[in-house]
Amino acid sequence: MLSNLGGALLPQGSARRAAAGKLARAVGISVPSPLPPGHTHYQYWIENVEPYMFGPSLAPTAQSFDPQLPTFSIVVSVYDGTLERYLFPLVTSITNQTYAHWELVIADATQQADKQSMVARYAAADPRIRLVRVPTNEGISGNTNHAVSAATGTFVVFADHDDTLSPHALNEFALVLRRQPDAVLIYSDEDKLSDDGDRRLTPHFKADWSPDLLHNVNYITHLTAIRNDVLAEVGPLRSECDGAQDYDLLLRLVAHLGVPGPGDKRIAHVPKVLYHWRLAETSTAANFSVKAEALDAGVRALTEHFRSTGREASVEAIANRPGFYRVRHHVPVDARVALVLLGIADASAARARLDRILRRTDVTRFSRIVTDADLGDGDIPVERIETTGDLIDCFEWRSQSSSETAVMILTGNATPEVVDWCDDLLGALLQSHVFAVSPRVVSPGGQIVDSGLVDVEGQLVPLVLGTKSSDSVFGSFEWVRDVDSLSGRAVMCRADDLAALLRTEVSPTLHAPLSPASIRDAAVRKSMVNLVWSHTTFTVTGSTDPATRFGNPQMERLGGTIIPTRGFDATFGPNGGSAW
Repeated sequence: MLSNLGGALLPQGSARRAAAGKLARAVGISVPSPLPPGHTHYQYWIENVEPYMFGPSLAPTAQSFDPQLPTFSIVVSVYDGTLERYLFPLVTSITNQTYAHWELVIADATQQADKQSMVARYAAADPRIRLVRVPTNEGISGNTNHAVSAATGTFVVFADHDDTLSPHALNEFALVLRRQPDAVLIYSDEDKLSDDGDRRLTPHFKADWSPDLLHNVNYITHLTAIRNDVLAEVGPLRSECDGAQDYDLLLRLVAHLGVPGPGDKRIAHVPKVLYHWRLAETSTAANFSVKAEALDAGVRALTEHFRSTGREASVEAIANRPGFYRVRHHVPVDARVALVLLGIADASAARARLDRILRRTDVTRFSRIVTDADLGDGDIPVERIETTGDLIDCFEWRSQSSSETAVMILTGNATPEVVDWCDDLLGALLQSHVFAVSPRVVSPGGQIVDSGLVDVEGQLVPLVLGTKSSDSVFGSFEWVRDVDSLSGRAVMCRADDLAALLRTEVSPTLHAPLSPASIRDAAVRKSMVNLVWSHTTFTVTGSTDPATRFGNPQMERLGGTIIPTRGFDATFGPNGGSAW
């Protein structure tokens, strides 16, 4: 009865319930958080978690001016297709900011008198709103460049005319600049907004800065702010990349900064939902095919990015996955890989595994095969080892003679799905910031068996174990991921790094010669990253390859998605676990 009374007095989503919950937490009372009937996980999160995430306002009014605080110039372009029912909410979301040091610069490319009158009304409503007339419609890039040229703020913030900002957006950007004063690029998490503006849907809790992920997908836009003086050096938006002009700009900015590695303080991620991307009919948020030219523009932007940074790579759009791109990094012709097959002692089973791999492999990359089973003779030299000492001696000698570029270790029954898997992994590995790389390993039914490991309060646990490769609130499980470590089930690393790792292993076995902890620690020591190169997939066969060798870490199910209770990958923000 008391619970029913509480529900009546403090209904879900009400201001009274939020205030009561805040008061209870302040005095140390534990407040249970059951998922109420009829609420989605995200709606519940919006009502019960998000209100307590935002920091104090640094400049709540225009009169509280502090020259030490940044000013943000929000740039928006409008044209004859702009609808007032979209523009009004955007402008209102900006005038309602909890941080007052902003200007809104509207590039007005409208040609119709009624549209020009509409835009002029907004410009007259607040002295911080400025109008820049564009005589003819120059497209999204050309129009926006007029607004950027007129921007006077410390940072330029990009917004679309049919989306809205969280009222805390600019204040959260100002707060992150206190922690990272050298930041040049700031970006936030985002969600979708129903066309009528009544519902927030489909959040994207983003990763921190990850160059390899950016090459896979433009996960950064929206909300994005770029330091104005650096933006002037990078150059304007390019009309030839319309449809992916924001992606092109980010890639050119990253190149200008020298391709920062993960953890670079010049790129700041605010892990809070500060941008609401409207599901309008003409928006890519609702229907990517409306702007299909974005695919070609994205390929062109990525191709030019690699060329400008002196790297050889080919780029293609991934079929039926709009906005996803596959990168193949160049591999030197003379690069060679040793294949190490371990963990199956039975000779016939080991031979069957090798035959499966060779049928799906371009074997010209292999210098030799090393195994712990007696496989007899074959077209490629096979070396048998019986102890981890043999393995150490083998690769110590080989690394010193520089006869092999890399080593691929496979334990258990995992088979590649495509013949070019070795070059795919090797190209990813040979990037200067990558220590080790693994494919994504799935079951015959498509569930993830191995997608790397993440550090959860000091314990390495499997990432998204048992899920199917699909989209989630944390992005797609098909994306390339920086992870804290790799399981060692299927891992490629440089030959000299392998020799060093084997020498330092505490208790290696032929079933697991490399421990996840050693892979993690070695990458940290060298200021490098471990990658799950999800473009390359292996499938497990038989029953000898369990779903996990790592016990049963505490996991939570979020709308059909299993994640570690905290964290996601090495660059993931704080929105997992108890927040749900």
